[in-house]
Order: sequence, then structure tokens, then C-alpha cells
Amino acid sequence: MAVVFGSASAVAGTLAEYGAARVLEVNDPAIEEYLVAPKAEALAQVVASVEPAAVLLTSGAEGREIAGRLAVKLG
Repeated sequence: MAVVFGSASAVAGTLAEYGAARVLEVNDPAIEEYLVAPKAEALAQVVASVEPAAVLLTSGAEGREIAGRLAVKLG
């Protein structure tokens, strides 16, 4: 499964090629207005409902910030 912030239509095919059986699209104005807090909250909700074995994020500054916040939320 992959989670895309914003429209997933442009990347859904590529994600499927890499093995994503399902692509979730998170569309919320707060995601565009704020840096990372709403993204971490959205991912926490996805993790709580799907219970994945692992969560992979990008290795850039934003991905690392989201990862840290997500870790705190998940305990």
C-alpha cells in the first residue's frame, strides 16, 4: 500500500509497478497549508486502521520530520 498526499492519479501506475496493491490518496487543505503535522496525523490514522508491518518514508528533511512525529504518535 502507498499513501499519497494530494492527487495520486499521476503516480498510481508507477506505484503499482513497484508493488503497491493499493494507493490511498489524502486530500485535505491542511496538508497544503502546513509543513508536516497534518501529514503525520493522517499517516497515524492510516497505520491505526491498516496495521502495516512497516512504514517507509522519503529520506529528505520532510520525510524525517514526519517519521519523528509519527513515531511519537504511535508510541
